Amino acid sequence: MPKIRIKLSQDGIQQAREELNQISDWLKTKARELAEELAKAGVQTAQANTGQYSEYIWFETTTEDTLNGAIVTISMRDRQKIIRKWYYRKGVKQAVVSPSLMAEFGSGRFAVSGEIKGLKLGRGTFPGQKHAWDDVWHWTTLDGVRHTSSGESPTRPMFTAYTRLKDQDLIRSIAERVFV
Repeated sequence: MPKIRIKLSQDGIQQAREELNQISDWLKTKARELAEELAKAGVQTAQANTGQYSEYIWFETTTEDTLNGAIVTISMRDRQKIIRKWYYRKGVKQAVVSPSLMAEFGSGRFAVSGEIKGLKLGRGTFPGQKHAWDDVWHWTTLDGVRHTSSGESPTRPMFTAYTRLKDQDLIRSIAERVFV
């Protein structure tokens, strides 16, 4: 960080103000760059953890300028939904499923259980669920490929990205690169 030398005169104080404004602008720019670089690392981590749903999921970052820098948000979205069909004694039941939710929370006996902001997660919580406790079910992808499953393990792309972004070594290494 540069040093500011101030001459004790009206012109000297005005020059010091201008230098401080330049440093403030520089810091805001670097803070924004740091936030964007951290988001980029988060997206890379999330993309590496989408499992079999990678072709169905995309990630987006949005940057919002603030008084002191910026806020960068990472979003995970579905490119397209997956149509799942359950074949059972009485016929076929079909549902449209979010690949993002499947990657993050899993399904069947492997589903993450719990509650987030009042929303229950886990086996048997899908709306209209009647066959959550069946040992096996069948589903068909949009391209017509039929699968059999007893559930799928979550790969937790967003949770893994969140955990990675809290790593002090990652933050330090990116900050050193941005601010040097």
